[in-house]
Amino acid sequence: MSKKHFCGPVLLAFLFGCGAVLTSCNPPQQEDVPAQQVVWTGVEDLGLDMGQAKPDLMEGVSATQGEKVLTVVIDEERSDELDTSVVGAFSIYYVAYDGEVPVSEDLHGEVVRTITVSRGTYIDNHDFKTSDTKGWSGNGNGNSAMTWHIDASQEALVVEIAKSGDEYWQNQVEFNGLSVKAHTTYLITIRAKSLTPRNIGASLEVPALGYRCIDRISVNSVGYTMSEEYADYRFYYTASENYDGVKFGIILGRFNELDETENTVLIDSVSITKEAKEANTTGVVFTGDSVVKISSYEDYLALPPVTAVDKEGNPLELIKEGAVQGSEYHEDLGKAVFGEMWKYVDENGNLSYFRRQISYAAPAPERLYEYDTLDGNFEYGVKFWIPEENDIVKIEADKTNQLVEISSMKTAPSGEPDWRAQLQQNNNGGILTANHAYKMVVEAKIDNINVRTLRAEFCAGAGNPNAKKDMIFEAADTYQSFETEPFQPSSDITGGHYRVGLLLGEYNQAYHLTVKSIHVVEVEADIPYVRESVYEVMNGDFDLGLKYWAKEENGIISISDLGEGLIKIASTQEDRTGQPDWTAQLQQNGNGGILEAGHTYQALVRAKTSQTAVRTLRLEFCAGAGNPNAKVDLSFSAQDTFEEFQTATFTPTSEVSGTNYRIGLLLGEYSQSYELTVDYIRIVEVI
Repeated sequence: MSKKHFCGPVLLAFLFGCGAVLTSCNPPQQEDVPAQQVVWTGVEDLGLDMGQAKPDLMEGVSATQGEKVLTVVIDEERSDELDTSVVGAFSIYYVAYDGEVPVSEDLHGEVVRTITVSRGTYIDNHDFKTSDTKGWSGNGNGNSAMTWHIDASQEALVVEIAKSGDEYWQNQVEFNGLSVKAHTTYLITIRAKSLTPRNIGASLEVPALGYRCIDRISVNSVGYTMSEEYADYRFYYTASENYDGVKFGIILGRFNELDETENTVLIDSVSITKEAKEANTTGVVFTGDSVVKISSYEDYLALPPVTAVDKEGNPLELIKEGAVQGSEYHEDLGKAVFGEMWKYVDENGNLSYFRRQISYAAPAPERLYEYDTLDGNFEYGVKFWIPEENDIVKIEADKTNQLVEISSMKTAPSGEPDWRAQLQQNNNGGILTANHAYKMVVEAKIDNINVRTLRAEFCAGAGNPNAKKDMIFEAADTYQSFETEPFQPSSDITGGHYRVGLLLGEYNQAYHLTVKSIHVVEVEADIPYVRESVYEVMNGDFDLGLKYWAKEENGIISISDLGEGLIKIASTQEDRTGQPDWTAQLQQNGNGGILEAGHTYQALVRAKTSQTAVRTLRLEFCAGAGNPNAKVDLSFSAQDTFEEFQTATFTPTSEVSGTNYRIGLLLGEYSQSYELTVDYIRIVEVI
């Protein structure tokens, strides 16, 4: 008992004491740790092209929560069914599970992925198994002619060609509305045959941008000669930018003489696919001219081959394909154009290629009669032709006597411009040399000596003065010689850019004219050609200056030379806002220089005005079809103080020769009268 008596209180005290100890030693109760957010990978929005294979939507998709790997499934009920045969946006819902429990939306346990299917380069009915022509069109351009249809029984696009035309790009069947991505190489494959040998080409162009080729390094004239059996013909293009509204064209015009006969072409299928890697990105360097002119087939055979080295400088063996060969000079058409592609594919399948466009500039056939010949220091004669008779004159050649007889068909058409009927010599193969002097000489006689408005004209194209001479006959029915004033071209002018002839369309009575000869002679220059002021010079990295001229004054502006390199432009009417800005222009055209592909340029003007409110005058750098135009409005900040204005920069995608671009001021649209003093207009290269 005593043991019990002793132990009871002691044990109780011990328990109470120990409880106090336990209470004081336990840590305080902790709050719940917040759950971590889900981290997703592989669920970025995705862009696909029509016709592309449906991807595995689970490939690369994962979700984690801290160090825990979650289970991911696609919610089929809420997700769209992906269909790459139609254009549209598709939503795919991914849900993350922790075991069998879905993770809360608050923790981003689900995510929505958008799959966008775009047209891309998908072509409807590309294998022609049905007669559906949706998206397809075609026509003969210029003087070419063709018809086409889809024959589902043959599973072929059938093209009946009646006339080839003059150029390789004529006669096209096309599919519009495609889109391409920058720095992507596309392979066009056309499976086709022809009942007789004929050439075929292909293009990817943007009609809204002047039929600009999407390729920064290509020309469209590569072609292949088809056989009577189906074969695949391949064409490569590398998009320099993102383009929508792209046209795919099957080209069946005139590459060479094979294309001059009527023919039937059957196309079994077409496709446009992406290469795995952009072409010409592996450091391969090609050596060769991209544009070559030849004068005979022998010249073509003698052309040096294109060569290439890799990035270490090792020579590469190239494959040449796409060359349409055997072209001959055609007397009526004057030229043939065709192309070659030189390519190299490395061990990884990466493509590099180079294109060479070849055009004929063959000597013209021998001219038989004096009136059919351009005399002077020229290489070739020139075909004598009539651009438009227009029922005003009748022109007949007297080949026996080597004369041309011209008779008026109507009397007193004084309202007709003198150029409505012409007797011309055009497209001469010779060259007018810069700073040399020339004149045109006409030998003729007329039955009616009172006809004084017939005019001899030496027209050397935009940017050069025209030399004209009214033919004022002193005696009836006696041959007389008429000469134009001499003129000196500012830069070399090739034969295709000048002409000589008679303007016959404006006269006040009937006449009969006999022409013995028209020819051009070189004469001694009285004064060497020099630029007199800064505004007449195109500065920058160019070989030649450029004549400064006004395209059309049209009673809107007056232009005068102030000397010391300044020109004054004054409006002569007010409130011309209804007129387009191009109604009056002050331009520099026909420059002999070249804008190089891949280089960057901008146009500058230094000018002042006494009226700061003039804001609609515009400086324009126009580089022709296939290249963007750069413009800027002139908004003056101070009265009568010279300021410099510059256009945005632009980079041509292909080489642009001087005859295909211009810079100038557009002066036709303004809200009030103004007076402008111009110091210079220039093009500069931006480094």
